[in-house]
Amino acid sequence: MTWTFPSGATLRFRALEKATDVGKYNGHQYPWQGWDELTEFIDDAPYIFMLGCCRSGEGAPCYMRATGNPGRPGHLWVKSRFIDPAPPEVIYRDPVSGLTRCFIPSKLEDNQILMQNDPDYEKRLLLQPKHLQKALRWGDWNVVFGQAFSEFTREKHIIPRAPLDSTWYRFVSMDWGYAKPFSIQWWAVREDGHMVQYKEWYGLDTGQGKRNVGLRMGATAVAEKAWDMSIDEGVTVMVADPACWNKSDDAPSIAEQFEAAGWKMVKANNDRKNGLMRIHDMMQTQDEYGRPLMQIMESCQQWILTVPLLQPDARDPEDIDTDLEDHAYDATRYAVMSEYARKPHLLKPRNPYPTHQEEYNVLRHGLEGGAVRRFTGN
Repeated sequence: MTWTFPSGATLRFRALEKATDVGKYNGHQYPWQGWDELTEFIDDAPYIFMLGCCRSGEGAPCYMRATGNPGRPGHLWVKSRFIDPAPPEVIYRDPVSGLTRCFIPSKLEDNQILMQNDPDYEKRLLLQPKHLQKALRWGDWNVVFGQAFSEFTREKHIIPRAPLDSTWYRFVSMDWGYAKPFSIQWWAVREDGHMVQYKEWYGLDTGQGKRNVGLRMGATAVAEKAWDMSIDEGVTVMVADPACWNKSDDAPSIAEQFEAAGWKMVKANNDRKNGLMRIHDMMQTQDEYGRPLMQIMESCQQWILTVPLLQPDARDPEDIDTDLEDHAYDATRYAVMSEYARKPHLLKPRNPYPTHQEEYNVLRHGLEGGAVRRFTGN
C-alpha cells in the first residue's frame, strides 16, 4: 500500500475508517495529504487533527487536497469550510489561522477520459432524480438529498420577516448546549395551531471557523441575555430540554439558573419518535390559507442551515441521526410537542403592550415562575 518514486520519496495509501482512527497517525508528519470523499466524515474533527500532521522537518511545502460529493453526511461542514467563504477558484485566507483554502468545482466535462471511454455515463446520470442530477452531474452544493424532511421546501416553509398579530401566543423553546451550540427559538402560535418561528439565538462559536462548536457560555449569562431579548414582548415561558433539570451536586441546575433570571421553565416532552412525526405533520398539513402549520422566518438562519440537511438514523429510520448538528431540530421538537403548540385554543391572547395597571401588577407581584429582574413597557 505504498508507492515509491525513483527518488525514494513515498506515497502511502492509508485509511481513516472512523474518526478515532486519527490516533494511529499521532506524531506522524506528512507534507502532502490527499483525502478522498471528505463528505463521508460527519464533522471536521479528523480533518483538523490531520492538519497537525501536515508538516515537514526538511522544509518541504506542506498542503492538503480533498475531494467530496454534495449530500453526504459531512455536507454541512464541508460546504461551510470550502464552498461558502469565497467564490469557486478564488483563494480564501482564513482570518484565524492565516492558512489558505480554495474550492475548485469539478464536472463531468473535466473527466475527458471517462466521457470518451463511457459516453453513456451522462445518460445514466440524467435518469437519476432531479436532486441527484444537480448534485452528481452539476456539482450543486445547494441541493439536499437523503434528508429526513423531504417535504421541506424553502418556498413553502420559509417566510419573510414581518410583524405578527399581537393576539398570537408567544413562547420560547431551548435545546441547551455548552461545548456544543445551544438553540433558543421564539415561537408565535395562532389559535388554530399555525406556528411561526420568528427569532432565534444559536450559540455557535463562529470564531472557531468550523461548525458545531458552542460558545461555552454559562447558563446564567445565557438566561439573562435571552430574557433581555424577550421581556419587551412579554415572553416569559421557556420549554426546555429535560436535561436542564439534572443536578449532580448542590449547585443550581440549568433550569434553576434560568428561573432565577425570570423565566417560567417548562420541562419538554422528549419523545423523539413522536416529536419527529409531529414536525412531519406540521410541515405537511396546511391551514385555511394554504400555509404549512409550521413556518420559519428567513432571519432564523441557523435553523435554515441545519434542519433541512438532517438525515435519518441509519439504525433507526424513525429518528434523526444524533451525530449531525441537530440542536435547532431538538429545540423545534420541544416546541411542537409542548402544550403551547398542541392546545393553542386554550391560551389567552397575549397583550404585548401592557397597561399601567398590568405593569403595576407585574412589578408588585412578580411574573409567574420567577422573580422579576426588569420590565420595560409604557
